[in-house]
Amino acid sequence: MPKDQLAELTQPQRDRLAFIELRAREPTIPIGARTSG
Repeated sequence: MPKDQLAELTQPQRDRLAFIELRAREPTIPIGARTSG
């Protein structure tokens, strides 16, 4: 993703994107572990 396109994202979209990337890097975490609460 180009830097200028990333700059157009709103803060909630950035947080969600960062969260998705974090989950992608840590596949050992169960899917329901975070959402159970």
